[in-house]
Amino acid sequence: MRTIVGKVKTTLPFKNSPVLCGTMDAWAGLIGTGVYNKNTTSYISGTSEILGVHSPEIIPTEGAVVFPKAEKIQLHAGPTQNGGDAQKWFSELFNISF
Repeated sequence: MRTIVGKVKTTLPFKNSPVLCGTMDAWAGLIGTGVYNKNTTSYISGTSEILGVHSPEIIPTEGAVVFPKAEKIQLHAGPTQNGGDAQKWFSELFNISF
């Protein structure tokens, strides 16, 4: 899902390229995992840890986010910041440069 909101100024590199309003990389990554297929799950690991589920059934759950339905996709996600914290902890524990 995207919307063209303008063009890059002619005085800048990539002049006249479209400027889009879209979504953050993590949520786009979830779609890239194939979670758009009904009743599927996904997992993305990095600085953030994100579990995703595509299901038409909505069950309010603390810590989970349900995104507005788009293109017939009802995405539920559970984002955390554990990835970055785990890397920091490991680096400090073993005196490795972060």
